[in-house]
Amino acid sequence: MLNLEEDLDNEKKESKSSTLSVQHSTDREVIDASAVLADSQLKQTGKRTHRDETQSEEERVEQEAAKAEPKKARRGLREASERRRPAYLDDYVVNAVQATSRVLDRNRKPIRGSDVHIPRNRREMLRSKWKEFFLMAEMEEMAALKTKGVIQEIASEEVPNEALPIKTMWVYAAKTDHQGFVIRFKARIVALGNYQRPGVDFRETFAPVARMSTFRLLLALAAKLALYGLRQSGREWNSELNQWLGEHGYQQSLTEPCLYYRFDGDTIMYVLVYVDDKLVATNNEQCKKDLFVDLDKAYGIKDQGQLNEYLGIEVEQTAEHIVIRQSKYAREILEKLGYSEAHAVGNPMEVNTRLVPTNDEEEVNTEFPYREAIGMLMYLTTSTRPDLAFVLSQLSRFVAHPSAKHVGTVKRVLRYLAGTVDYGIM
Repeated sequence: MLNLEEDLDNEKKESKSSTLSVQHSTDREVIDASAVLADSQLKQTGKRTHRDETQSEEERVEQEAAKAEPKKARRGLREASERRRPAYLDDYVVNAVQATSRVLDRNRKPIRGSDVHIPRNRREMLRSKWKEFFLMAEMEEMAALKTKGVIQEIASEEVPNEALPIKTMWVYAAKTDHQGFVIRFKARIVALGNYQRPGVDFRETFAPVARMSTFRLLLALAAKLALYGLRQSGREWNSELNQWLGEHGYQQSLTEPCLYYRFDGDTIMYVLVYVDDKLVATNNEQCKKDLFVDLDKAYGIKDQGQLNEYLGIEVEQTAEHIVIRQSKYAREILEKLGYSEAHAVGNPMEVNTRLVPTNDEEEVNTEFPYREAIGMLMYLTTSTRPDLAFVLSQLSRFVAHPSAKHVGTVKRVLRYLAGTVDYGIM
């Protein structure tokens, strides 16, 4: 039960799937947007997107024609070539729900993700430079949740006396492309599960997620076989999807509970589930289309085309190979730690380097964010950068008491990373 006096954020599960494809779904709480966004002066018409999200074809043609055509002498109050472009052409974008164009600022320039400060709460968002984009994202979230019927507004007197209303909040994010430019501002409503009472508001909370090794294995199979490419809310959604896939002939892997498969004659179908993401690999395009027709009818999940990103991992698919890398994430690490312009080195660790625990007499380095750096590098290593595995396995032993030598080795890893940001696994 949700307290609608609080700001609520919950994921409109954007269905993303592909050939290999990623899919999101929506199965959460919804509230009426009018209550939360009463202070917003924005109005939604049709399938409206951010006004500056894309440049239309009409505007591009007009601009090019204006550059090529010599200026004419003014003969009246306003020549036809000087007439303003109709404002309505800025209001709509074809296929707006699936658009991946970069968001443009008021000067019609792409916005770098590093320039966007993500607000921690709604009060901070309302003071943000990017308030207009976040408010529009809130409206999109509320409209989608209301359409799905995920939550329902009730009068306060209808709440049972023994019930404890769960507080809610908004969570904001800016999604970027592989070059770090913003392609979408996101606002999500979440229920604060830490206010739920164990044994009263929830019981079982475990919900499986796919291992990174399973994701890499599925990509390897696709390349080899030429395939096309609230606390308990996660558990409830997993149970729902597990039942649905079972009813449609899919079997759950015994060793990887998030991997489902179906073999029908020569047809091979794999479905990998990571919370809201669905990745599909098959050698039968029609079967994939049929799957998403059924998913669309049941949950509003649509096929989003060929997979190009999964959990922040960039996926490059060609007829010859599949490559996964984390170039954008690597650049974010370097920028956050101040090594984006560092001089690159040829290896992550010097030969004959021996790392030992810090002595009692040795001073512990507390200025460098050692623990944070190791955490970010470990995710990079376990996903797409096995070349960093050995040095990170050594450095991770000293996160509690890093010495100057340990910090120096981490800095060398960062300098090595600066020269190899585009490395990955083929």
